[in-house]
Amino acid sequence: MKTKTRIVVLLPDIINEKLIDLSREISEGFDTEYTLDKIEVLPHITIGKVFIEDGELDKVVEKIKPVFKKNKGLVIKSRDAQACERWFGVRISPNEIKKIHDQIFEALVDDFEISKIENFDPHVTITRLKQDDSEHTKEVLKVISSWLEDNPIEFALEKIAIGVGDKPHGIFGGEYEVL
Repeated sequence: MKTKTRIVVLLPDIINEKLIDLSREISEGFDTEYTLDKIEVLPHITIGKVFIEDGELDKVVEKIKPVFKKNKGLVIKSRDAQACERWFGVRISPNEIKKIHDQIFEALVDDFEISKIENFDPHVTITRLKQDDSEHTKEVLKVISSWLEDNPIEFALEKIAIGVGDKPHGIFGGEYEVL
């Protein structure tokens, strides 16, 4: 049986802590499906999804190591707040993140079941509201936008992780490898 595996950029701990605090703040004021944390729903930027059989994780790691080494040190910055179908996040630049997504696809497409993420828009998901409510959407976007003014995100790419399993809102809670 094939397992969904996510390839993600991990953020530095100091940024994770701030994003987790933001997610908690939103969850305290609104009815959300989850809150970011350090175990189950770690802040991350998904840059690829691949389906693998048991025992294939090492092969995936070897295929994407050159992509990571080529892009290590890339400066990643926040752009703005984002909302899409009850999901809320922080959009990320530069467009090089999209290029990493394409490079991972090219590295894996011949050996694994993988598809490009359609309309790929790099972001860090903060939370998801349980109900679709346009007034709450405006309020949550305002909270995130205000937070970004005081806490712009900027860091150098240092860690890519591969999370194995199909958790609906996060990557961890199971097996993972950090490059």
